[in-house]
Amino acid sequence: MTGNTIHSQFGEITFDYIDSIPNDELLEELVNLSLSLFENKPNRDYFGAMKHKPALILLARNSDNTLIAFKIGYQYSCDIFYSWLGGVHPLYRKHGIAQSLINMQHEWCINNQYRMIRTKTLFNNSIMYRLNVKNGFFIIGNDISGKHGPTLIYSKLLSSHPQN
Repeated sequence: MTGNTIHSQFGEITFDYIDSIPNDELLEELVNLSLSLFENKPNRDYFGAMKHKPALILLARNSDNTLIAFKIGYQYSCDIFYSWLGGVHPLYRKHGIAQSLINMQHEWCINNQYRMIRTKTLFNNSIMYRLNVKNGFFIIGNDISGKHGPTLIYSKLLSSHPQN
């Protein structure tokens, strides 16, 4: 499913939704982009975990159709969506791509009857802290048992659902 298109200094950037199991070609693209994004490099098996949960994969591609950003999440419970992993290639940061992916994810969640979105970040990830708070998330806890260090747990009640 194709989403929005934005124009930037890099030309046209297109956004796509995929709400099915990723094929091998997309898994390879996700792994390759992740090499430039994360200190702890995800591999194909790491992304393979998506094959066991209803997932939403949001993609951003440049005018050459190269994957430059993604945001992945999945159903946590019947009314809670977990925003799992995402990133923007360093050359394309600070151009609104991450915010576009977040907006698309939240709109999709509202349209698919989710009441809440949860996510977590490493405790020292100040960029994601600011982005989460800017987008209406609240810190609801922490987890010190993580493989890569302590994390903050965030939650956001989606606006289409009345608060109790």
